Amino acid sequence: MYYGNHIFEGIMLKGWSIIQLWPDILIISIMTLTFFMLAMLTVKDKIKA
Repeated sequence: MYYGNHIFEGIMLKGWSIIQLWPDILIISIMTLTFFMLAMLTVKDKIKA
């Protein structure tokens, strides 16, 4: 929530571009990929197609 709020605040209130927000975007991207991979590993065995 912190990083998402920081990105929203930077874009809407301060008019920042992606260049100034890239560290926050990178952190959110890494967290998204990490949780997606964990979900794939844990759910893979429970779903039988």
